[in-house]
Amino acid sequence: MSPAAAATPTTRTPKRRRWPRVLAVLAILLLAAAWWIDHQLEPHRLANTVLARAGAALGLELSYEGDPDYALRPEPRLRLPRFSARVPGAATPLLTADRLEVSLPWSTILDGEAVVITRIELDAPRLDLAALNAWLDSRPPSDAPFELPTLTDGLRITDGRIDGDGWSLQALEVSLPRLVPQTPADALIAGEFRRADLAVDFRGRLQQATAGLRSPTLAEFAGTWSAGDIAMPWQFKLGGDLDLGDEAWRLGHLSLAADGRLPPATAEGAETAAPGPAWQLGASGDLGATADGGIGGGLRFSFGGEDQLPALDGEGELAIGDTIALDFAGLLTRWPATWPVLPGAAVTADDPLAWSLTYTGDRELGAPVSLHAERGDTRLFTRLTVPELQAWLETETGSPLPPLAGTFEAPSLQFGSVSFEGVRLRIEDDGDDGDAAADADAAATGSP
Repeated sequence: MSPAAAATPTTRTPKRRRWPRVLAVLAILLLAAAWWIDHQLEPHRLANTVLARAGAALGLELSYEGDPDYALRPEPRLRLPRFSARVPGAATPLLTADRLEVSLPWSTILDGEAVVITRIELDAPRLDLAALNAWLDSRPPSDAPFELPTLTDGLRITDGRIDGDGWSLQALEVSLPRLVPQTPADALIAGEFRRADLAVDFRGRLQQATAGLRSPTLAEFAGTWSAGDIAMPWQFKLGGDLDLGDEAWRLGHLSLAADGRLPPATAEGAETAAPGPAWQLGASGDLGATADGGIGGGLRFSFGGEDQLPALDGEGELAIGDTIALDFAGLLTRWPATWPVLPGAAVTADDPLAWSLTYTGDRELGAPVSLHAERGDTRLFTRLTVPELQAWLETETGSPLPPLAGTFEAPSLQFGSVSFEGVRLRIEDDGDDGDAAADADAAATGSP
């Protein structure tokens, strides 16, 4: 063997021995990187970092209680227990939840421009509208248009609650499989509306032809209206062109079809209550936000049902906010057989009774309602209050006449074998001082 050949192995040996050292250094570096990443992505540290940055951007204090959890595969996901969001210094949080879970695609994190979220889940969230409005009022104005987020795997809310001014939405359930702007959206919603002793449970779906602030929208719901011992089933289908503008909202080309059944009535001596009469309501028009944040607009409607109920139609204006204002007029085409008999021929579609109704007052309908009815020379001008009328209906003994004040005119009245001509009656409620009847007199004669 030549000297050169003998030296070859000794010159290559150091290179082969360097590989274990390189691998050891790489392993140490990977371990250090893994430790650093795990340290930075430790659940509490990660959650606090995310909430601090999000809170600074929103002007809110975001917090949680308990042990958060996160995952990076198949995409980033963060789960926060007992989540809370509040305006800094405020006593009441605007939102709390037993659990908040948000998952995002890597593209949102790496790109940061598109508002794309995979899924949002909320367990037992509670939203305080007063605190929410205070936060919205504190936000600086922005010229940037509202951008609807994309939820590729949708939204789920369980056992939610919204607290308003004297009312609440409880047991709120929302299931939205997918939300992509300008594509169809379909959400299943259920819950219960409560205000004092009134409870309305509902379940149904809300659909948009193209998800966004402006879209044809359809709502189909059913439930039960309850107040005390009274319960009435109902269902409705409401559609229209929804426009959630920057300043106000509007539902144009509104179309409503609703039906239900009034509370059952128990006949004397009967063991079970007979089903209450079925009713139907149809309406069309335009509704929108009023200056005080309420609801107002013009409507046309028709109401009917079984023979125990009147059949009527009408149109007019309404405004529902801190107070209520109603101004409607129309025709009554069927007089229920269970009501007191009117003088003259029966009320029919060919011989209807014209009516008008106005009200301005509190939302509990405690102010007087003005009701005018007229057919030929027979006229009724009266004022009444809904609470007094309800009390009269619930009283088994007492006055046979409802608590109203006004005037009644008819060319003739027949009581058995006795006939009266040129009848003009002035009706006064026992608790009234005569002003209501005087006002009705003025309306009847056209005087101010």
